[in-house]
Amino acid sequence: MIFGEGFCSDSPLTPECRIEASSEPNLDSHKDKGSHLIRKSITLCILLLLSTTFVVAKADSTGEFDISNYAGKVVIVDFWASWCVPCRRSFPWMNELQERHGKDGLVIIAFNEDAERAAAESFLADYPATFEVHYDQDGVVARQFGLIAMPSSFVFNRDGELVAKHLGFKEKRIDEYEAVIISALEMANIESAAQIK
Repeated sequence: MIFGEGFCSDSPLTPECRIEASSEPNLDSHKDKGSHLIRKSITLCILLLLSTTFVVAKADSTGEFDISNYAGKVVIVDFWASWCVPCRRSFPWMNELQERHGKDGLVIIAFNEDAERAAAESFLADYPATFEVHYDQDGVVARQFGLIAMPSSFVFNRDGELVAKHLGFKEKRIDEYEAVIISALEMANIESAAQIK
């Protein structure tokens, strides 16, 4: 299943989506500057406390992502960049998903594709992640997945099989996205119940 609208670009490493309107604060006034800096500092402190720093990706000897390291889990592999406006909307949703379904075996792994790590860290100060974040500076994992747009998400079931992917992120399609994820989570429960009988 492929969902595909609202993505930043047809090229994974170009910031073409900057033309989309942004809800960033007006930093021209001193009041907005101060409150923005305070908010950014508090967010950064929370990030440090939650240890949402970049981690070393579970990879095979070639540096590629290996889904078998997450056997028995439903995994969302997400690709994002700091300049991607739809990514700003997808992060809060993914945080919510991780919180609601992490105990059920959901793992969200987000690969950042920024050329400069500082840009990614700035994004995370504004849009913190409560899920795994990896830095794919050389684009090894992006090439492995054939990345063509950001954000792009790939959903794997507990057997490591790709069950869905979606290009872009549209809030009006959240129910569709979640239905696929919940179905993958529930499939293991159905199989477990069948084995018990």
